[in-house]
Amino acid sequence: MAIAGEYQLFTSSIKFFVCYQGSTLGDAEILQKTQLSPRKIELPENILQRHVFNKKTIGFFIGASNTDKVLHPKNWAIIFDYIKTKYKNNFDIAMFGFGAVETKLSLMLIDEIKKLGYTQSDIISFVGLNELETDIKYCGGLSLSLTNDSGFMHVSSLFNIPTISFFGYTPADNFMTQVFNEDKFFKSKSTMSCSPCLYPSRCKHKVIDNDLSFRNCMVHKRDDIFEKIDNALNLTKI
Repeated sequence: MAIAGEYQLFTSSIKFFVCYQGSTLGDAEILQKTQLSPRKIELPENILQRHVFNKKTIGFFIGASNTDKVLHPKNWAIIFDYIKTKYKNNFDIAMFGFGAVETKLSLMLIDEIKKLGYTQSDIISFVGLNELETDIKYCGGLSLSLTNDSGFMHVSSLFNIPTISFFGYTPADNFMTQVFNEDKFFKSKSTMSCSPCLYPSRCKHKVIDNDLSFRNCMVHKRDDIFEKIDNALNLTKI
């Protein structure tokens, strides 16, 4: 067992497991509900271990607790193409996820990159292959993590790696979306005037694709993402 000695390290890791169970709590609520001291809590040793990739790798964590918070695969493909075009063979790109929905998202992403002239072998897929603990280790070995507003946003920050997260109906500047290391955290916010709304069930701007429901704030192209990728990769050795 490894002891986490810092308050934010504790709350980020606990917040991940709470979010993974489908609920979201602020730091104070976590401490109150768990009734644990941040300097006494023992975290599983494997959460602090890092997988070692054979090549520098960028991770796409394509899922979230629901598709309202998920960036559309077409946007993931645009990001994929930008990285492959600008940074050539400096990085592998791998995607991660769990369950039937994220498996469908991964297949949609593969279809989108094929439209851009790539093949399925150009992206590594761990979707549906790993246990949660394994993906945590893999996350720790990445050079850059791109996530939705999800648990792995907090895990990436816990490992102190550059992280870009995509926000739509959820607020990017909120205590519930704070992460451990803000210095390496980049927020991509929707430019739609109705975002963030906090009420996805009332959204009039949804897009149905492949039987999945997306919010338009996660479908429209984001012009800020390329600069954020460059800035994030400047924090690692290219």
